[in-house]
Amino acid sequence: MCVLTLRFERLLAKFTSDTRGSIAVITGGAIAVLALIAGVAVDYAALNRRKAELQTLADDAALAAARASRLSNATLASVGQIASNIVAAHDGRLSAPVTRFGSSTAPSPANNGVVTVTINDTFVPGFAKITGKPVIPLGVSATAQVKGAAPLCLAALATKGPQYVTPSYAVTDAAGLAALKTMQAKLPNTIASLISYIISLLTSGAPAPTANPDIHLSNGAKITALNCTVQANLQKPNSYVVQDTAVVSAPSILSSGGYVGSVGANYSQAPQTDVPTISDPLAGMTMPPVGSCTATAKVISGGTTTLAPGTYCGGLSIQNGASVKLSTGVYVFLDGPLLVSGGSTLDGSAGVTFYFTATSSKISAMTPASTPNLYFSSDSTISLSAPLSGQTAGFMLMGNPSLPPGLAYTIASNNAHTLEGTVYLPVGNLSIVSTSKIADTSNYTILVVNSLTIAGNLDLTLNANYKSSVIPAPPGVGPNYVGGLALVR
Repeated sequence: MCVLTLRFERLLAKFTSDTRGSIAVITGGAIAVLALIAGVAVDYAALNRRKAELQTLADDAALAAARASRLSNATLASVGQIASNIVAAHDGRLSAPVTRFGSSTAPSPANNGVVTVTINDTFVPGFAKITGKPVIPLGVSATAQVKGAAPLCLAALATKGPQYVTPSYAVTDAAGLAALKTMQAKLPNTIASLISYIISLLTSGAPAPTANPDIHLSNGAKITALNCTVQANLQKPNSYVVQDTAVVSAPSILSSGGYVGSVGANYSQAPQTDVPTISDPLAGMTMPPVGSCTATAKVISGGTTTLAPGTYCGGLSIQNGASVKLSTGVYVFLDGPLLVSGGSTLDGSAGVTFYFTATSSKISAMTPASTPNLYFSSDSTISLSAPLSGQTAGFMLMGNPSLPPGLAYTIASNNAHTLEGTVYLPVGNLSIVSTSKIADTSNYTILVVNSLTIAGNLDLTLNANYKSSVIPAPPGVGPNYVGGLALVR
């Protein structure tokens, strides 16, 4: 009996001291816990990836919708459709996003180009199903805003110091040519005036520029841009130079560099500086075809004449009190200028486009007689309206982008109240010297030029009454300008 008892006690002690089975149990439990943690971690990482993916998609949709909101015919439905198309193209199983203007669901984009897009989705985890919540709702939002959202009515495209070719016109116009010479003398890159110009700027405390400005006003000139944006691309301190009593007045004044002049005295508000440059909004425009010569070096002196569209080789000179009415269409000026002087009248109110270009052989060796530019003298009367339809609908003046940079197109007329449409001179300088209002009776006027210089007691009025005009604004400008886009939250 004692022997049996002793053996049992030894066996019991051996059993209780053996931990091999418990280690297996503990190890198995630990593995299960680690697997659960790993599974939850995988789910969490996948959840974050999906949320980031949806956020990027919402950002893209909001930017596209904000861009579309600046179109003149934009509605909540049309803008929302743009956002829906972006989402559907990325993931067809997602429901249509919720789109609103700012914090409103009003049927018109009245919130300064602010658009919010919300995307809702669900996430189905793997290991996390044991939590009892197998479906996790996801929701992301993005808000984008068009910066400088007012319609674009003036863009000076030069990103470096714009060139300025000294114009020479075969016209008799003492007042206009003298004003043009005075204006040119104030440009900093004119050698004859460089020293005095720099001294005057230093005296006023402004930095001395190293290049011609994109937009230059002097001698009391004014730009009145009503309800629209003006932008200068020059990335230098003197992107705008507004001197003496000259004034730029606009709700949105944008500069890719800086500005010279005083806020209040020379600018209606402080220009926004160092903004991104804008690409040429009309760069995709197809230039009109150049046909055979309708006339060569044509001169109209006195009398009343009606001209037909065509290619005017060697230019066209209207002088000695002539009154010329233009029929609707495109007038190509090849290897020569359009000159209106001597008290003459040019009536292009029927819907015309002037296209200035040159043959390749003349581009490298231009003379005043072969330069495709224009001069409207101080005593001329000018009325121009762009065509309603066709390839050049909405364009009044167009210059071939392949022309030498800096060619001057000069309006000296004191009677040019109707200039309705778009001026597109991507490598040209538009010079305006006058003592009167310019373009003030037009529903709208848009200028897309390489540079702009104006001088004299004039007021260049850039109206923005696009809905009142039967002349369409080209895509990319006026009410079709989308401005700079930014995510705001």
